[in-house]
Amino acid sequence: MSNQATMDTENRIRQVQTENELLLAQLHDAQEALERQALMNQRSRTHADTVLESLSGALASRCRCLTFMRRLTDRLGLTINRRVAFIDQSGCFDHAWYLARYPDVAESGKDPVEHYLRHGAAEKRNPGPAFDTAWYLERYPDVARSGMNPLYHYIRLGRAEGRQPAPDQPPGADISRVALALRALTAKIAEQAQQIEALERMRDELTALSDSRRDQIDTLQQALAAERERLQQALADTEDERDAAREQAQERQTTIERLEQERAELEQQRFAAQTQIETLIQARDQHAALADQRQTEIAALTQIRTTLEAEQAALTAQRAQLEQALAMARRERDEHQRRIDEESAQAEQRLAELKRWLLDEARA
Repeated sequence: MSNQATMDTENRIRQVQTENELLLAQLHDAQEALERQALMNQRSRTHADTVLESLSGALASRCRCLTFMRRLTDRLGLTINRRVAFIDQSGCFDHAWYLARYPDVAESGKDPVEHYLRHGAAEKRNPGPAFDTAWYLERYPDVARSGMNPLYHYIRLGRAEGRQPAPDQPPGADISRVALALRALTAKIAEQAQQIEALERMRDELTALSDSRRDQIDTLQQALAAERERLQQALADTEDERDAAREQAQERQTTIERLEQERAELEQQRFAAQTQIETLIQARDQHAALADQRQTEIAALTQIRTTLEAEQAALTAQRAQLEQALAMARRERDEHQRRIDEESAQAEQRLAELKRWLLDEARA
């Protein structure tokens, strides 16, 4: 996964570098266009200055004629045409933006520059995104008092005087479409460079993360191998303990069977003794008449009976002890078997968890 992310990052970096190269080429073309436009403007200005110098003397002597001609040209629209051409030549009027912003102008079919000069400025419309007509007239009331078109004033005088075309533009800013495109391209190139740096940092971080994950995987594999060996050894020890417990259980079972057999033999002896006691008692009843003669024999029989009763009591006590030992042996056998079963279940659960963990690690 880390290698895939690194490859995606490198592909993204190459794509951004390609876009950056295209933007640089466009910037170079725009700079050449700007230089050509500036050269044309300089030539136009030089030609206009030459014409103005040649006409300065004639203007001084023909003031009345000039006033008359100005009024005539204003009526005929010649001044508007010159200003339209001047603003078009400056590149500061965005035709597409103006028509899209003011669809009534597009529907009227009028030239957008001429509409702005005749009506748009008075209606506080903007000639482009970089020039604010209302703000410019409010910021510079001398321009409003002069009655000059604000955009024409900025191109002709305001820019050289260091005035701002809009609140978000610096003083004396070049607001031509080429300059705006250059600034946009420069900002985009800077943004692309920041993205490239961010992607490179991301690639380095992913590389470091991949190395760290690889080390962690190696460590986990080593720990897994050690844990597997430990569990195998524990399982082997558990098997040995279970076999030993089984042998002990078999030995105890053999002991229990032997004790059961001895108890049965003692029962038989007790039954035989009881039968003998009953026979003796019966004989004593039958020979009651001969009590005096056989007093010695009765005493002996009584002693025998006492001995037999003592033996019977001892056998009863021994039987109780054997039964208690048998019960303890059975409890110990059951407890040992339960412990063996629990240890076997725990060992099997550990093996199952280890297998699941190994499968998860293999999938990861």
